[in-house]
Amino acid sequence: MNKETTAELEQVKHDLTKKEMALKDTTAELKRVKNNLTEKETRLTLGSNPENAEIKDAIYLHNKSEEQTYRRALSFKSSKIITKGGGRIEIKGTDVSLLVPPGALLEDCKIHIQIISGNLDTGDDVTFASNSAVIVELTPNNFEFQTAVELHLPHCLQLKENFTSESMEVFASHHHPKASPHWERDTAVKFELQQESCKLYLKKFCWVTFRINNEIVEAKRLKIFTVGSKVIDTDSETTVHVGYFADVPGNEDIFTDENITVGQYKPFWFKKEKPTPLVIFLKYLTPNEWTNRADASRKAQRKYCILNV
Repeated sequence: MNKETTAELEQVKHDLTKKEMALKDTTAELKRVKNNLTEKETRLTLGSNPENAEIKDAIYLHNKSEEQTYRRALSFKSSKIITKGGGRIEIKGTDVSLLVPPGALLEDCKIHIQIISGNLDTGDDVTFASNSAVIVELTPNNFEFQTAVELHLPHCLQLKENFTSESMEVFASHHHPKASPHWERDTAVKFELQQESCKLYLKKFCWVTFRINNEIVEAKRLKIFTVGSKVIDTDSETTVHVGYFADVPGNEDIFTDENITVGQYKPFWFKKEKPTPLVIFLKYLTPNEWTNRADASRKAQRKYCILNV
């Protein structure tokens, strides 16, 4: 191969390298433009047509009265292999746990426990005390134990001093994994009601929760939240949604969409006998340069601001 041919080949390689680099730059630019368009489309959707906003769809899960919606709270689950000698499994940070005593299993078994977001009571069945306890899914589904296992579930109610365990009911569903739950009162399950939680003694795995009689309740712990669409540096206005839900583990896990920015969660007690309806006041925005421009409104000038309630 002569020197001229070698020089030509080197020039061709050089030109190809430049074209490859230019192509990579073009691809990166196209990706950046696409991402910007996606963000703008999201903001337009939230700003011009909030009825279709993904934020409202998420909040709507907590307000449906006729049609029930359940979803697994992905960050609230745990699994563990329990031996014949027994053991304990818990979902950290939730006060949900399962104690398997020695002799309850004939052989080692991997047990899964997961919190479910949803409501036991809907429509005309709803009272002040409704939907205040955790719903959990225990698998393997329909697995039977030799002796009862102890399931510890929290609730968000403040009970009167003279409450008794007879003032609650246990509900279970042994439905197919792909079917909707069919709740039935389970009178065979023994239980102990406590001021902040309940112990259930189960012989069989299923979906399970409990309902506390409204007559023994004084107050309910709720969580106010503020959420809005994600914003970028050039944004001067966004739509902010304010609402509340029962303060039990799993409820806040609905805010997992990448287009949603959570501003604040704030727990408080709402008294049952309070004469006025629940009203949420916005005290101020942080930082101070952003101002609330609400007219019934959920609009506020801000960039990643926190609404304090």
